[in-house]
Amino acid sequence: MSDTDADAASTAESNALRTPIVAVLGHVDHGKTTLLDTIRGSAVSEGEAGAITQHSGATAVPLDTVSEMAGELVDPSDFDLPGLLFIDTPGHHSFTTL
Repeated sequence: MSDTDADAASTAESNALRTPIVAVLGHVDHGKTTLLDTIRGSAVSEGEAGAITQHSGATAVPLDTVSEMAGELVDPSDFDLPGLLFIDTPGHHSFTTL
């Protein structure tokens, strides 16, 4: 690979749209993890002590899944991104040092 090819590849990578990060923040017991459970089809909140999130977690959701859940509101051909990365956070005051 020549220097010109390497420079072109590097430029293409730096211009590529990366996955947006969505941080889910809120007070304790307001449904942050339950909302993400619905999106990812899981039951994480049911297994947590006192139904309170004990740690920060991340979930990558492909654009096809977002489009399927949004129905006619989202046309995947309108977007050029791989999906969304959701960060779930504890809402209890005890976790302010995370």
